[in-house]
Amino acid sequence: MTTPLTVRIPASIDARLTGNSRAKWPVKHRLAQELKTTTIYATRGAMGSSAPARFQNAILPLRLDWTVARGKGKRVLDDDNLIIGLKHAQDGIASVLGINDRYFVIGEVRQIRDLEGIGWIEVTITETGEST
Repeated sequence: MTTPLTVRIPASIDARLTGNSRAKWPVKHRLAQELKTTTIYATRGAMGSSAPARFQNAILPLRLDWTVARGKGKRVLDDDNLIIGLKHAQDGIASVLGINDRYFVIGEVRQIRDLEGIGWIEVTITETGEST
């Protein structure tokens, strides 16, 4: 079993990326690409020189446990909108690991308030131990 990997992403979930958003597609696309790119850089940084070989022989699916720290003035999102908003971060992780994101299982998802008021996303990637 591969040791769990925790990645801190210096970003927050913009409400315009959720399912209830009425934002125009160019705005959603820009926000999605920003979150995906930020996630790619954060994941590569957390993995160091072992990317993408670290999870190359992992037993799939991989479990993703999320903690989202809200920045100042950000409202609590309901669970389904939070998961939709995390989709682009999940795509960034899949890109770095070199696997299809269908091999991810969403584990615990929780929201907290960032005491510094900035906002961040943290994901812990672990093997489930169950082969697909």
